[in-house]
Amino acid sequence: MNATPTELVNLQTERLQSRVRHLAEEKAYLQLIMRLIEQLNPRPGLPDMIRNMLHSIMEALGGTDIKLWYWIEHEVRHASFLGESGFVAEINDPLAVQVVSQRVFIERRGTPGQTLLRDGGTPDSWTWCFPLLVEPDLIGVIKLENIYLSSRPLRNYLPIFFSHAALLLSNEIRNYLRQRAQAALREKTEELNNYFNGALDLFCIADTDGYFHKLNPAWEEILGYQVADLEGKRFLDLVHPEDLAATLGTLATLAAQQPVLNFVNRYRHRNGAWRWIEWRSQAKGPLIFAAARDITEKKFAEDALRLAASVFANSQEGIVITDNTNRILDVNAAFCRITGYAREEALGRNPKLLGSGRQDAAFYETMWHAIREKGAWRGEIWDRRKSGEIYPEMLSIAAVPNEKGTIEHYVGTFFDISHIKAHEAELERIAHYDTLTGLPNRRLLADRLQQQLAHARRSGHSLAICYLDLDGFKPVNDRLGHEAGDQLLIEIGQRLKSALRVGDTVARLGGDEFVLLLCDLALEEECVPVLERVLAAIAMPLYLQGQQVAVSASIGVTLFPRDDANPDFLMRHADHAMYQAKGAGKGRFHLFGPTDSEPAES
Repeated sequence: MNATPTELVNLQTERLQSRVRHLAEEKAYLQLIMRLIEQLNPRPGLPDMIRNMLHSIMEALGGTDIKLWYWIEHEVRHASFLGESGFVAEINDPLAVQVVSQRVFIERRGTPGQTLLRDGGTPDSWTWCFPLLVEPDLIGVIKLENIYLSSRPLRNYLPIFFSHAALLLSNEIRNYLRQRAQAALREKTEELNNYFNGALDLFCIADTDGYFHKLNPAWEEILGYQVADLEGKRFLDLVHPEDLAATLGTLATLAAQQPVLNFVNRYRHRNGAWRWIEWRSQAKGPLIFAAARDITEKKFAEDALRLAASVFANSQEGIVITDNTNRILDVNAAFCRITGYAREEALGRNPKLLGSGRQDAAFYETMWHAIREKGAWRGEIWDRRKSGEIYPEMLSIAAVPNEKGTIEHYVGTFFDISHIKAHEAELERIAHYDTLTGLPNRRLLADRLQQQLAHARRSGHSLAICYLDLDGFKPVNDRLGHEAGDQLLIEIGQRLKSALRVGDTVARLGGDEFVLLLCDLALEEECVPVLERVLAAIAMPLYLQGQQVAVSASIGVTLFPRDDANPDFLMRHADHAMYQAKGAGKGRFHLFGPTDSEPAES
């Protein structure tokens, strides 16, 4: 049916009015987009810019939430209108993952009524997800959830907005990264400055002409100068003369842009002392960047270690080092010479291999107690050489702790004192024995007499003190000479020792006088057969210088405790009885008794 002109005009008018409404709606949405773009003016700081963008979109479009994912140096970050933000391991939203994969805008129709409506109607609900692209890079993904619109023209303009948002976000990310890099650089620079100025090691910047430019404060303690006094100073003037040529050679190497490692030279301290410095240097053009350390103490320690090693190797004392389980770790040459063991035979073994068996367990317990309590022990000990010979030594043992105080090693030093012991024995012999006959002398006799008197008191037995003088000795000595007289005294001494019992004592007082101690007499009469044996032995002829000679003896005897006098008076009583025997005809003994007059005080 053909329309009337009026109807055609009305239809054309309606179309025109619809077009005008459509254009007005598009204009409104375009103005909305422009306002959104205007509101995206950069804010100070990336978080503020993102927060402003999300709030502006929510204010303009509504919805339930707006979510943003973006990348900073391959790290995924997340932000939402509802306040969630931070790092995420990966994007876990399926729609956003799809957009990342395809790099295209994706929309999904939602369910009406999921959020507040702008009017009484029930417009469609949409979820839009846009890629934020700054070709060729994907900067992020933004998702608008449950947007209610009565018309969809806005959808056509939002990509314009999000292209602009992507550009701003990209710029803000670059600014953020630049600011972070600058902050990290400032922090690193401050850290390096703090390290440079606070380090215990030495740092400096110098030049290949030999001048300091910049030094850290650690140099002040090492060289004794203020840093300000050193900067600009010719450091070659501080180098030890013996090290100057090597230092100039090092500067030539650095001038050729070659690094120098572990170079060591000496620098003069302000007080005149020399400090050893070890260098690691690298040149950049004429400038030298160097790290150094003071190794003076290390050099002293190395020198001391070399000296200790020399002492260890060349010491005349044996040295043995063990671990804390007493396993031998090292020995020196003197150890091998004294003990007879080669170094290889001793390593890994216990020093007990030198044990002689002369010291009991109590001795070693006392020794180790001293080492544990005092850290050291020193004393005489008897050891056994590899040959089996037992010898005396002077031994010192020191415990060596670590820095925590735990014992890690023991060091033993020793030397053979056989010659000292022999000398002591000789002195002992000279002090207590007659040099001619080898019999005990007056001093040892006094000691023996005290001991036997104490024994007699404890046992209740008797002790005979016998004073013996040779009859006829002087004529032999005068006629044949002193040498023959000495031979006679030596022979008499041997005969006396043979005639006495085990445990008895014979001593020579001097000249031809001897004293006998007959011990442990259960009956006083037991001394008689011994005295008769002594008289008989002395009376036997002997040959001196080819001549037969004979002597006899007069013996005075006193018996303790019948004669309960002190040692001095017992000797005087026996001496007095000896003169009684001589007066009675010689060649006999006389027992001191009550009828004998007391000898006068001398």
